[in-house]
Amino acid sequence: MYIIFIVLAFLYIPADFVDIFKGTNDYFEGTTDENEKLFKYNMRIIDYFTKNDQDSVHSIKRFYLLVNQSSSDIIRQIEIYKQSLIQLSGGLNESGYIRRGKNYEIAKKILIRSNVVDTLKQLLSNHKDLLKTIAHKEMYPIMDSILYLDKFISSSGELKEFSEYYFDLVPVSASVAFLSKFQNDIRRIDNYVIESHFKSLISLNKKLGLGVVLKEPKQELIISKSVISKLGKEIIIAMEFTDDTSAYEYEEHDESTDDNILNISLTSQNYSSLGLSDNKFTVQDYYEESIDGQKNKDIKPILEMGQLPVLYIGINNLIKISDIKFKGEKIRAEISSGTIIRKDSNFYIRVSKPGFSQINVYGIEGNRKMLISNQKFIVKELPEPKAFIYNRHSGDISSKMFKLQKKINIRNDILKNINYRLIGYNIKRINNFITETSYNNGSYFNASSRQLIDKASNSDVYIFENIKVESIDGKEMILSPVTVTIL
Repeated sequence: MYIIFIVLAFLYIPADFVDIFKGTNDYFEGTTDENEKLFKYNMRIIDYFTKNDQDSVHSIKRFYLLVNQSSSDIIRQIEIYKQSLIQLSGGLNESGYIRRGKNYEIAKKILIRSNVVDTLKQLLSNHKDLLKTIAHKEMYPIMDSILYLDKFISSSGELKEFSEYYFDLVPVSASVAFLSKFQNDIRRIDNYVIESHFKSLISLNKKLGLGVVLKEPKQELIISKSVISKLGKEIIIAMEFTDDTSAYEYEEHDESTDDNILNISLTSQNYSSLGLSDNKFTVQDYYEESIDGQKNKDIKPILEMGQLPVLYIGINNLIKISDIKFKGEKIRAEISSGTIIRKDSNFYIRVSKPGFSQINVYGIEGNRKMLISNQKFIVKELPEPKAFIYNRHSGDISSKMFKLQKKINIRNDILKNINYRLIGYNIKRINNFITETSYNNGSYFNASSRQLIDKASNSDVYIFENIKVESIDGKEMILSPVTVTIL
């Protein structure tokens, strides 16, 4: 609301009034630096919780490393927008003010008419969605109060879009200050979310801090690289991760495995058969007795402390199950909601509606069916793919490298072996105040697109938008735009 009053004030108050935005911008840039320091401090606290192999929060740490990468990329991209506005407005004078900071048209041409603001809004929205995959629900209103991206009500009662509210009829100096505000807001919500986890992490470490029950006998839940996606959908468990687990790598699948994405091995041990029945365990609640009185591990309490592993709708989710006692056909699996298709030692899970599903694993001995293990999953829609040029969805790229590119690529962060048919997209080149556009059929650049690409020079902004793709099931979708700045 206050932004509208400020804009109206520009029409009646002397032009020097806009100079106050230098101080506003300095404040936001200063607090962004402080929030950067606070984020690093918070990550040191996360490091404390993960100092020992038996801690259960390694996946949280990897998630926040991903959050940090996302935030840093957005802050860097906003800085490019700011510097472009400043340079196109004559740069800074000897006192640090923007020379043409009172100009109303520059920001509108560069940010609104060229759809840069729409790209910025999409980047901010994607980052909020990323945080919401791990944030507690009570954090959602706090995040929205800091970084609100929906429509605004103006002083006249009209609904205004994000771009119009912040950047229409606003001088360059104010636009730069607002961009600095978004840089600050990104780090603020990062810190709010990460700090909201400290209480639960402390509680979890108190319960599992000594590693009893989990260390002897050794029991593992092995999470393969294929399930650890860039969306951070990892299971948070109090068990050891295998050495080859990585947050940013993916396991290559043989073509015969179809479109599987989940590769989890459940290894459950029969304690009495290992001669461990005399061990004293502190946390007895983590065990339950099967029908023949043997103790088996009940992993539900641990799983429910953090993120559940994910089954995705419309694809084959591969589950590998192993047990030291029961082999082959002696292992049975049942699912509460969905279908299990067995092929040799592999179990393929098909689910059809969002929600939760539980897999129970049984060992068959004669006429007895004994519970080996069970695990709850969250069922979700498969995330939409993203478009990339030279492995960039946003950011900067040298003109030399940019001109070497032949096409844009489509990739899903969850699935590596699914192909999407790229129907077409628009290419927009912004050079100073001049905008050129071209439409491209297919993924490879056509003649007019190649001509536009070859014009790339320092400070140009290229936007690939209205990217229409078709998935393997024939569904068409429009992907978020790709925005790169030429160096």
